[in-house]
Amino acid sequence: MPPGPTTWVRYLTSSGSEIVEPSTFEETTATAQSKAVEGADDANDANAGDDGAAADTPPEMPTASENDLPGATSLSFLNDNAADSSAQIYFGVAALGSRDGLQQWEPGAAPVPMSPAVDPEIKLSALGAPREAGPGGETVAGKGNASGFISPAGRLGLSGKPRVRAEKCIADAVYFEARGEPLRGQMAVAQVVLNRVFSGRYPDNVCGVVYQNAGRHLACQFTFACEGKDLSRIDEPDMWEQAKRIAKDVLDGKVWLTEVGHATHYHAYWVRPSWVNEMAKLYKLGVHTFYRPRAWGDGSDAPIWGPVKQPGAATKTPEAAASPAKRTQTARL
Repeated sequence: MPPGPTTWVRYLTSSGSEIVEPSTFEETTATAQSKAVEGADDANDANAGDDGAAADTPPEMPTASENDLPGATSLSFLNDNAADSSAQIYFGVAALGSRDGLQQWEPGAAPVPMSPAVDPEIKLSALGAPREAGPGGETVAGKGNASGFISPAGRLGLSGKPRVRAEKCIADAVYFEARGEPLRGQMAVAQVVLNRVFSGRYPDNVCGVVYQNAGRHLACQFTFACEGKDLSRIDEPDMWEQAKRIAKDVLDGKVWLTEVGHATHYHAYWVRPSWVNEMAKLYKLGVHTFYRPRAWGDGSDAPIWGPVKQPGAATKTPEAAASPAKRTQTARL
């Protein structure tokens, strides 16, 4: 087979020098393959030499710039801001409200806290001084009297000897009218006495109410006062002492029976007075039933005093267990 055309071939040796030689196509192909193999071998030898040299050389320490990672400064134990350092270590973020992340106020520009202005029209009643008490030391607020409630003794201006006389008259009514009744029944009689005092339809003083028409035999307001009894004779000292305590308490505003309310009349169950048809029945307590005239209204405009006592709250006292024979006559009202 005739040789092919001559071809110039350029080679690049491993040392980097260039060789140009004439060659036929077949020679060129074979030579190129041979040169390629030699070049690969030379390259492998060179790499092997480099690996050996690298194994004999100690590793290089990275420069300072290569260690500069984001957040590395916050991890420094020399950092003055401990809050930032701790937040960066445990949470990977800067602390909220960090000094480095907040813009500081300019000198003199920081806001100054001020107390809110107080409206002079606002009345702080809950913080004010308590209302002055009456002579008995009690003040009671309730429905029907916007001016506030003071004790009956305070309303009547009782002190000294007038106070002593008022207590004696109420104690007389309680003892002679209801000493055989439960404690609350005795309190109810005392309450009726004061209801009359404040009603505007009877004398405006305690003794005037209790002994009204006492000179008319069996025609007075409270029967004991006009039936000829010796009122200086006390057969039951314990009940007399209780009657005096009730008189003192009711004047001091410590007694108010809601169920009796503003009753001005009462009678015992064995009596049927003629006036009962004109009355509104309010409550029955012991042997007595309590009333108020219908024409007088419900008494909502009249004063209330003392703590409210609910029906059935008090128990019957030993004195209240007296026999019916010891019970005094009811009042003629």
